[in-house]
Amino acid sequence: MASKTSISENKKTWYVLPEEKKDLSLHEALSTKRAIINTINSIKPINDNMLEEKIIDNKHRDESDDNFLDERIKELEAKLRLNDKYKLQDVEKKIFLEKFNKKQNPTEWIEKFENECRRHKILNLTNVIKTLRFFLSGSPEDWYESNLKKIGLTNWSEWRKSFLTIFADRDHIEDENRRKDILNLINKYKHMFVKDKYDVGKVKSKEAEIKLTRDEYVTARPYKCSIVDEEEIKTQVKKLLEADLIEESQTRQKLRKR
Repeated sequence: MASKTSISENKKTWYVLPEEKKDLSLHEALSTKRAIINTINSIKPINDNMLEEKIIDNKHRDESDDNFLDERIKELEAKLRLNDKYKLQDVEKKIFLEKFNKKQNPTEWIEKFENECRRHKILNLTNVIKTLRFFLSGSPEDWYESNLKKIGLTNWSEWRKSFLTIFADRDHIEDENRRKDILNLINKYKHMFVKDKYDVGKVKSKEAEIKLTRDEYVTARPYKCSIVDEEEIKTQVKKLLEADLIEESQTRQKLRKR
């Protein structure tokens, strides 16, 4: 008995024959069908020699494909190296950055350098290290050659750390210590520094005296001021009074007419 397996989309029923019934010679009706005969004739027999030749041929083809791929990879790598070399030689003209000669702030300079590398798509860390060489001048060039032997061309974080240690920390610490000393000195004697233009201090040991050539009052006619000037005069007089630098006059001296 053939077992029913499924129904196709065109409503035809498909059957599977049991193993003992799969021999075509047992089915005379099927073996005389033209479609079955054509199918059998189209199948080429494969003997052991043909199979072995096929395996050897595929093996040689695989080896040939591998060699071809290796050659292509080498060609691409060579082109990339040439492109990188061209870019690195040309990068000095494209990057707008002053060469580092220890006069700049090292922390700010290295950050600008990294930003420029990113802007020009220099993302490979080896190329970043190679690019650094074009932007050093003086003793930093000696530092670069020394680091090249110690660190190599792969670890950018170590290069950055070394750069800041050699060029940044010493100057930064000296400047910071000097700054702290100055601030301590200012805080210690802050009472001796004026806070504004009205803070001029007072001489307590002696009273000031103005000697006149003639012992008489000097007067002058009042003069007109604009509203803005009048407000400014009032403001400044008020501040001088508050600072105890002037006092209101108690004299009743009248203005003389000329």
